[in-house]
Amino acid sequence: MRKFLKVAALVLVLALAMSVFAGCGKSKTAEETYFFTYDVLKAEKVSDFDGIKPTEGKMLLAVTVSIENTFGEDIPMFDTDFQVQWGPGDDDFAVTLEASSDKQLPESYTLADKETRKGILLYEVPADLTDFTLAYLEFFDDQTTGDFYEIAFQAK
Repeated sequence: MRKFLKVAALVLVLALAMSVFAGCGKSKTAEETYFFTYDVLKAEKVSDFDGIKPTEGKMLLAVTVSIENTFGEDIPMFDTDFQVQWGPGDDDFAVTLEASSDKQLPESYTLADKETRKGILLYEVPADLTDFTLAYLEFFDDQTTGDFYEIAFQAK
């Protein structure tokens, strides 16, 4: 009986370890909306992006995202679907800057059913901050809104 308990305990420990390690390497930040799943892959503050320079006291924030269409049909997308936020104030947010590089997501595009697209969203943010969230609010054809999503991240 004692040997059986030891074997059962060992099997339980191994099963627990496997379940813990099965999640390793997978993103903990992805958000699944009604239309798609999005994730922040990388975020960095830069002083110049493809010739674009920030205004005084600001930095450019280049956020590399992945967006996967899970809706079941093609969906229209816009670079302004996502805003970056950094505080509770009414002015503590930014919308994307106009695309100037093929590394950036275009101003508008169609995300095909099951397509995954990766690209950069570029924002101008206060130079002294590193903690941000990438926010998305669902909008429907009938002009109603759905759920609000945000992914917290740090810029390097």
